[in-house]
Amino acid sequence: MVLKRTVAVLSLMTLLILLFCISSYAEQVFSMKDLEDKLIFEHDEFRGITFINHPREQAGRSVREIRFLPYIGRNDSSKWMFLRAYYKGKSWIFMEQVYVLVDGERYVTPVYHSYSDLVQHHTFSGGVIEIIDFKWSDSEIAKLGKAIVNSHPDATVKVRFAGRENRDFELTAEDVMAWKEVIYYFDNLEIE
Repeated sequence: MVLKRTVAVLSLMTLLILLFCISSYAEQVFSMKDLEDKLIFEHDEFRGITFINHPREQAGRSVREIRFLPYIGRNDSSKWMFLRAYYKGKSWIFMEQVYVLVDGERYVTPVYHSYSDLVQHHTFSGGVIEIIDFKWSDSEIAKLGKAIVNSHPDATVKVRFAGRENRDFELTAEDVMAWKEVIYYFDNLEIE
């Protein structure tokens, strides 16, 4: 009888520990009001569109040479989201897609060729800028975003901007939190 109780108690304790570990990196709940105060809203009155970026997108814009963050667009009747891959450097990489490793799983974006409307190339004195705005409506992008948002807090998120050349980097904990905040805001944004 004592042995059965001990086994039951140990089973219950194991279940509680497992639930605690899972909930520690499960979906977080943010305050929409706090996010509205934090996020950056840029309204284009001519097109009637508002773009919503995380401050990590703006932070150190002249210093951060690589960024990989989602952003939101909305008008009076709809909302949409893109994933921006931003590279600034001394030489071209001719980026066409992105590879991401999260919790041991590999995610790959669709290939966006340089002639796509969603690909930008700029030059400035001393370097180049390459930008791809991946459509969140592409199933691969949504899966990638979900993987990053649901990644274990101690996980390393590795990213490769791939083209003729490659640039590898890791998302910081602040970047992962920015992903969580932007995606949470998008999922809970109500359009009249």
